This record gives sequence, structure tokens and C-alpha cells, in this order.
Amino acid sequence: MKIGSSILAIILLPIAATSAFSQRNNAQHELNTANTLPKNQFFYAVTGNESSELSYDPSAFPKNLPMQLIQGGNSRLTYKMPLGADRVQMLIQSNGRPLKARVELWCGPIRRTHFLDISNMNGQETPVRACLKFKAVDSAGPQTLQINTSEDSTFPAWVGVDVMTPERSAERQKVFDAIWKSSTKIYSQGDKTIRSVPIADNVKSVMLLVWSKDVGKKSFKVN
Repeated sequence: MKIGSSILAIILLPIAATSAFSQRNNAQHELNTANTLPKNQFFYAVTGNESSELSYDPSAFPKNLPMQLIQGGNSRLTYKMPLGADRVQMLIQSNGRPLKARVELWCGPIRRTHFLDISNMNGQETPVRACLKFKAVDSAGPQTLQINTSEDSTFPAWVGVDVMTPERSAERQKVFDAIWKSSTKIYSQGDKTIRSVPIADNVKSVMLLVWSKDVGKKSFKVN
């Protein structure tokens, strides 16, 4: 997955668990007691012992959005953002085929401010739920969300999009701010720096909160 953004991207990635009831409480212990850690590996393991409220909050990652089918072969859906909108929720999945798609937000005809590349082996078992925050500006023309499939005509995708009202967006921002303040953060320098976090077997999904808030106001790109 590749992310390019100027403000904030929040993504929920389900991961198929090897056993729904198996627990690896010693995952963190094994990590902490290891003799050496790779330089790019973070110092904690995702064990699933704490669950973010966003993971089960339907208002953050709705599961019942009206879905539209995008055929494969570079097909495209576009959504014009209403005036004053600054946050959009997305659900992208497939019927069991590999999921390969690109999400872009355009400000006017030539300026792309956000993009997200999606590539996984089963878009039904591991759909992508995302919440994108963007600047509410229309100086360069109306902002448009564009979702494209890959060149392969055998990989269609189902897409659901919900543009949040300013009131709902403000409520969500308070929750995201609280999670960002209380969470353990991974700092990643530019120049193709790699960070890895071990994930225990019992973990079913991982939420990524990616933000350049604490290091500057410039845009960022993440693979």
C-alpha cells in the first residue's frame, strides 16, 4: 500500500487471523527479550490486547455504505466534494478477487493533493476502510475524489463513499486527536526509511493513523 497525502489519513486494514481464539500474550515478551532487533523494527509488538474505539465505531468506519461496482481495466468513478467538506470515508473491497485500485483527491484539473494505492490478495477478506482529511479549499476549482481500478480487466472493485458534514467531521476530529495524543508513535525520517512492527497471530485488523502534524506541515509519502 502506498499513501501520498498532505494532512491526515486513517486506514483500517483487516488481517486474517490464524486462529480467532489463539492468544500470544508472550509476543511482547519475546520481542523485548530478543538479543538483537533489526534497526528498522519498532520496539513493541501489536498484540491486540488494546482495541481502539474506532475499530468498532460504525460512524468512523461504516460498513453499510451504498456500494458501486467499478469494472477492471482502468475504469474510474469520480465524486465531487461539496463546498465546505473536509473529510470523506471510503470502503473499498472485492468479491474475493485481488483488490487493486488507486484513490486520488484532485484540487482542480491539475493538482493532485492525495493518493492511495491499494494492492492485496483478497478484497473480500481484507477490505480497506479509510477516512481522509483534506483542506476545505476551492480556490483552484472543485475538489474531486477519483477511484480507479488497475489495468487488469479481471480485477473489479466495490466502492462506497460518504462525505462527512462539517459537524460530523468536527466530532471525528476530536476522537482522532485523542487517539493520536495517547498512542505510541513511530517517527520515520524521509529518504526511504523503513519501519516494521511485528503483529501477533491473534490480531484481526490493524489501524494506521498517519500524520505529519508533529514534524511539520509539508506533505508526506508512505509505502
